[in-house]
Amino acid sequence: MKSRLLQLPPLKVKPRKLKNIHTVAILAVLLTTCLTSAFGQTGVVRFKQSAVTVSEGIGVALIDLERTGADAGTQISFQTEAISAVEGVDYFPVSETYSFAGTETSVSIAVQIYDNTQKQGDRQFKLTLSNPVDLTIDTPSEVTITIADNDELTVPGFGAAGTNIFQGIYALGTNSTGSIIAGGVFRTFNGTLRKNLARVLPSGELDPSFTPGSGPDRQVWALAVQPDDHILISGDFQNIDVIPRNRIARLTDTGTVDASFNPGTGADNQVSSIELQSNGQILIAGQFANYNGTPRSDVALLNSSGTLDLSFNAVTPDSFFGSTARRQGDHFLVGGFVYGTGANVTNSLMRFDSAGNRDTGFQVSVGDIFYNQVYDILVLPDQKILICGNFLGVNGMNSSGIARLNSNGSFDSSFDVGTGADDTVLHMQRQTDGKILVAGVFTTFDGQPRSSIARLNENGSLDTSFDPGAGADDFVYDALPLADGGTLAGGAFDSFDGYDRFRLAELDANGALRTNPISISSYQLEAGQNLRLNLKVEPGRRFRILSAPTLAGWNPIITNSTARSSYEAVLPASSDHDFFRIEQAFDTP
Repeated sequence: MKSRLLQLPPLKVKPRKLKNIHTVAILAVLLTTCLTSAFGQTGVVRFKQSAVTVSEGIGVALIDLERTGADAGTQISFQTEAISAVEGVDYFPVSETYSFAGTETSVSIAVQIYDNTQKQGDRQFKLTLSNPVDLTIDTPSEVTITIADNDELTVPGFGAAGTNIFQGIYALGTNSTGSIIAGGVFRTFNGTLRKNLARVLPSGELDPSFTPGSGPDRQVWALAVQPDDHILISGDFQNIDVIPRNRIARLTDTGTVDASFNPGTGADNQVSSIELQSNGQILIAGQFANYNGTPRSDVALLNSSGTLDLSFNAVTPDSFFGSTARRQGDHFLVGGFVYGTGANVTNSLMRFDSAGNRDTGFQVSVGDIFYNQVYDILVLPDQKILICGNFLGVNGMNSSGIARLNSNGSFDSSFDVGTGADDTVLHMQRQTDGKILVAGVFTTFDGQPRSSIARLNENGSLDTSFDPGAGADDFVYDALPLADGGTLAGGAFDSFDGYDRFRLAELDANGALRTNPISISSYQLEAGQNLRLNLKVEPGRRFRILSAPTLAGWNPIITNSTARSSYEAVLPASSDHDFFRIEQAFDTP
């Protein structure tokens, strides 16, 4: 039996600067940086900031800690302390001791922030350093964290919030009514408990008619919506609403487990890919070795009832770990990565016939032994094959992150991506006009800034008319074309193009984030001639109110930002200005 690798999340990327995280009760990722000591030979430890404000919907607050000094000590403790926030309700309490690695000078502490639907104002707690070992605590020795409430009286917060840095939306789909199904790793959506799976109305509000109970108990990596609006999901879960379902399940359109789909004991490891077949069967791929007790390595074909189609039995090499599978005519393409003893990059993309026999005439050499992962496959109408992933070339030809093959597996040089993606491409979607949306962890495409999402023309060139601005501040896992020409992006990001967007963002046909323009929702002239303005604003984005005695010479009198979509301002009676103007997304004067 082949050994299995556990990927969490299913991501194997080239080194790049990602979030700088330290485990606090849940996870550990370390980032080392060489800094010149400003304090001589004595080790010094301190926070980089004395105050941090985060939105309630962020899920995890990251607090930067630095150690300096050539002879710096190795150990420091830190703990949270409530001010107006309530531990266990507003945030997860922390009391930890951390040991620095020899050359490590910078680390981030991750504290869980809980989202809810209650309008309760901003709350605070603090994080304090103590008990240094061979270190001197410098100022700031404590940091005050303000949780900015993102709820309105009638409208809850927005987006998906989790409990660790692996939180994110990993799979998106739409049903016949245009509602969005989102799967991934999260605890709440719009402040309401929706563990790892939610359905969202086209307006962005949580769909109250979709009630999956306690939901999947672990990650959802892939989903597919059937014509009857039933939803297939797969991942690394073992139960859905306490009903046993190992790594694959089908839900009704109301979110309950569909008992007519019975996978038995299911898959024995993660299932990261689902493709519905035209005959109702289901093609799955992942890192499993058995399905319902029957050996099936990395890929399997299921009947519509969830039982195994015994006529298809593809055997993958022991060094192969599956990510995705797609049908190509009468064949099945299986992609993943190779690692360990016997690893051969010609096994990162394989083709099998309808019985599961490998097509030995289909030989594709993906990347090299270090970067050879195929994350996603698209079979085009002409049966050509698009692959994306973590590679620098295919069949000896340069094509970083994405490549097109002819139907027989030979490299298609007419699809030219230039220098391609500077990092991993995780997912692709083809629009009805033939253009290709790509999502991942890259920062540029063909030398042009494109943070984690881009669109390509049919010939592989970058579609420069699709400009997402600053893009996502973390990876985008899925990009879903919408019926109106827009795009829905899901991933691990907290902001998109500088606006608060927690794991989900809607873009227009040109890639620009769809935002709500700042406006005055109401105003009232009060006794004493105070003017009370209620503004609709973009959460997390700076706005300002300017005044002038005439329609010239504008001066800002209020500059602010809020985690909510509304803001109330009172302009005092002492003001002698006759005109007011509101702006958002303005240039700094």
